[in-house]
This record gives sequence, C-alpha cells and structure tokens, in this order.
Amino acid sequence: MTTADAFRSILIEQAALVGVDLPAAVVEGCVTHYGLMVRWNATHNLTRVIEPEDAAVRHYLDCLLPVMAWSASQSTTPSAFLDIGSGAGFPGLIAALVWPGATAGLVEPARKRASFLSIAAGAMGVRAQVRSPGPWTSSVVLSRATFSSGVRETLWPYVESGGSLLVWSTHHEAETWSATVSTWTDATLTSIPYALPGLEGRVLVVVSRA
Repeated sequence: MTTADAFRSILIEQAALVGVDLPAAVVEGCVTHYGLMVRWNATHNLTRVIEPEDAAVRHYLDCLLPVMAWSASQSTTPSAFLDIGSGAGFPGLIAALVWPGATAGLVEPARKRASFLSIAAGAMGVRAQVRSPGPWTSSVVLSRATFSSGVRETLWPYVESGGSLLVWSTHHEAETWSATVSTWTDATLTSIPYALPGLEGRVLVVVSRA
C-alpha cells in the first residue's frame, strides 16, 4: 500500500468514527495536498505533524469538520473567504474543498510557504489567490492561530460588516475569546464544539460583526 493509499484509508476511517462520510472529491483533494506536503516538508519544514494518522486527524479533519458544521448552519456557502496566516494551507486550502465554488484568499507572509500554497492549490484544483498581508476584507475570515491579546488588531480588520470570523480553538481558549469579545461593541460570539477521534475540547469560535 502506498503512503497516499494509507492516508486515504485512515482519513475515511477516522471521519467515520465521528459519524462523518466525507465526499470523494474532498478526500482526493486532501490526499493530493498531503502528498505534496510530505514532499515539501523534507526541505521546507511546513509542519511537525506528518505521520498519516496524526495528520489525518490533527490537520485534515480538524479543518474539515468545523467548516462543515458551520456550513450546515448557513443558508448559503461563501463565494470567497480569507485565511489569515495560511501556512501549509490549514485551514484555507482544506476549506476550499468544502466550498468548491469559493475563491480562497490565502494570506501568508513567508515566501516559501506562499510558493507551496500556489502549487498545492493548482494540484488540488481549487480557486485560490495567495496574498501577502494587506488591506483585504471578506465576509468570511478563517484563522487557525492560537489566541493572542492582539486579535482585534490582527484579525478583526479583515472582517467585513455583517461578516464572520471563524477561529479554531479549545474549550479553554473559547472562554478567553468570550471574555475578550464581550468588551467589543461591534461583535457577538457563538461557539461550535466538534469531535475529533482521540481528541477532546475542540471548538470553532464564530465572532460575527455587526
């Protein structure tokens, strides 16, 4: 069995453990991305999580499941979105598989990672524009960064009026987010918990702009 075949099987099996049947196109997009990431990681150090089972859960399902859960609560899918600090494409390139009609704006300052994002997007067949940090805005903004005290300055300016900031978090961090956003007069916060095989306490924090 090839590495790609092993990763494919693991991704499907791990998703099934939490009751999710991944569409074939999403699975194959993840397999393509994983293969490229493994090759690039040998020289560019994109991530420390590279073994098939760990990557399937901690990277791919951790990106897919909250995006799918949030999408299920919406009446439409976004036509475009931004991923701030896209890195190896988590969550932006993976979200683009869930929203195949959307254009992903992948904001990444590191040149080598930006090169990887461009090549991976082309191989995966998703719509993406790789961008340096700048005055971009969108109605849907994603971030998988850990909480920092400067989130209002670093993330909130990207969110359009009436838009939403989706942040990958934990139960502990979600409490900090809630306390922080409670002081903002132009935002409301909701949390979407989601299950990952073998991991607990994962939450998608959704901050909506008035």
